[in-house]
Amino acid sequence: MCLTEAEITSCSRSFLRKNGFSIVSTSKGEKLFYRIEETERPELKQPDTVAIKDNYVIIFENKKLYNDLFKSGKDKISDVKKLRKFINNNAFVDEFKEKIKNLINPEYKTIHIKYGCSSLINKTSTYKLPDDFIFIGVLKKKKQILVSIEKTATLNDLFPIKSCVERL
Repeated sequence: MCLTEAEITSCSRSFLRKNGFSIVSTSKGEKLFYRIEETERPELKQPDTVAIKDNYVIIFENKKLYNDLFKSGKDKISDVKKLRKFINNNAFVDEFKEKIKNLINPEYKTIHIKYGCSSLINKTSTYKLPDDFIFIGVLKKKKQILVSIEKTATLNDLFPIKSCVERL
């Protein structure tokens, strides 16, 4: 049995919770979206996962297969490019911070927005995530699923638990 994208997302969210993150999908009753294009009618993307810990907010895009994180299709850009377009536009990041600031403890003066991906681990892929990406890898072994932080973007302290086992 192969894992689905929904199962990858579920496993990575469980891993994040075990590391002390809260998983959110709304703020003030509205779904969370981020913008990637500055057009008359903004192109909004709903992240697969938004995880919050202290004053760090991590936006995740998830795929079943690692290589699919990098693939663009007809009228679609890859998840990696989507996140890069968002994070490289200060106005878009500030707009997102404004949406989620009520979810952050007010004692924190600065909100850090980070981004990452999760998928099945592929050790032979020629695709490489940029250094500033976080990556949660999922590996199915018999009736267990191993979930691990493969890339922390120098945020090691946010992930005291490096791996865990999930059951099917």
